[in-house]
Amino acid sequence: MVSNSLQSLWQSGQSALNAWVSLPSAFSAEIATHTGFDAVTIDLQHGLADISQLPTLLAGIKAQGVTPVVRVPWLEAGDIMRCLDIGALGIICPMINTPEQAQEFASYALYPPEGVRSNGPIRASLVCDGDYGNQANGMITRFAMLETREAIANAEAILSTPGIDAYYLGPSDLARSYGYPAKLDHQDGELYDIIASTMELAHSLGKRAGIHCGTVEYAQKMRDLGYDFVTGWADGVALKNTASQTVASFRQSQAGEASAY
Repeated sequence: MVSNSLQSLWQSGQSALNAWVSLPSAFSAEIATHTGFDAVTIDLQHGLADISQLPTLLAGIKAQGVTPVVRVPWLEAGDIMRCLDIGALGIICPMINTPEQAQEFASYALYPPEGVRSNGPIRASLVCDGDYGNQANGMITRFAMLETREAIANAEAILSTPGIDAYYLGPSDLARSYGYPAKLDHQDGELYDIIASTMELAHSLGKRAGIHCGTVEYAQKMRDLGYDFVTGWADGVALKNTASQTVASFRQSQAGEASAY
C-alpha cells in the first residue's frame, strides 16, 4: 500500500511541521529528515537546486514518517510530472491565481481519467511501496500557492477545484500584492485577517491550509490558529542567522577586552 504520512498525520487531527530546503545539499535534507520534521520541502523555485539534483535531494528524505514535498518553479507540465516521477509525495505550485490555473495544475498531477499526467514514475515506483500507478492520485498532496490579491479573491473557486487538496500561503508576495513591504509573520491587521479567513474557508471546503513562517514561534501560532501545515525552519536562513550570531558574539567579546598595555 502506497502511503503518504502527511495525510495520515492530518487524519489523526494533527498539524505537520515542515522544513524548507533551499540549498543544493542532500545533507541539508538529511538533517531535516532525521531531526523530527513531519515533511521536508525542496524549493526549486527560489532555492539554489535545480531539477537535475532532485533525485539526490529526495534520496536524503527517506526516514519513515517524513513526507517529501517539492515546490516547482512554475505552473509547467513537464516540471510537475518529473518531480512526481522522481518521488515527490507533495507538490506545491506557485502563483495559482485563478480556478483555471488550479485546474491545469491538478490535471498535471493526476493520472487519467482525472488528469493528464503521463505514465513513467521511474523513481517513484521504486521508492514507494505497493501499486504506485493505481494509488498515486489519492496519495499525492497537491498544494496551490495563494500569494496575490487575485488569488485571495478567487480562493473559494481555487480550493473547490477537484484535485486541489490544500493551499500554501506565501506571506511575502501576498504583502507586496496588497501594497505592504514583503515580510513573513504578520501579527495583526489586514494581512493577518486574510491568513485567518482563508484558513477557515479552506476547512469549510474540506481542504487543508499551509503557510510559510519565518520563526518557530509564528509556526506555533499558526498551528494553534488551526493551520495544518506550517514551515518553521529553512536551511539557508538558519545557516545565515547562526553564522551572523556567532560573528556578532565573537566581535562583541573581542571589543570588550581590556588592553594589557
